Amino acid sequence: MEFSTSIGLMQTGMRLLAAAPPPPAATGLLADLFLERGIEMTPVDLFADFTGAALMFDLAPASEPLPSGLFLSPAGTLSGTPAANAGPLNIVIRAVNPHGEAQS
Repeated sequence: MEFSTSIGLMQTGMRLLAAAPPPPAATGLLADLFLERGIEMTPVDLFADFTGAALMFDLAPASEPLPSGLFLSPAGTLSGTPAANAGPLNIVIRAVNPHGEAQS
């Protein structure tokens, strides 16, 4: 740290540190979905079931696969038209960011 008394200025070697985004956390359980073959489902935004920043979504390793015709976007939207009747399914969604992951 340097001080200049002649002009009243102070210089410091302080650095500002940005806080790292928190790891994801699941805030609730996904609602049960019962889907009919050939009928487009209303898209479900799964982002609301998690907290955290910079989240990317996929199926957790322990999840059953999505029925044919359904898709999970990396942004967390589940949508599509099932090719067969489906439900109940054991779908486990995983949210990931550079600081961790959570499942719901």
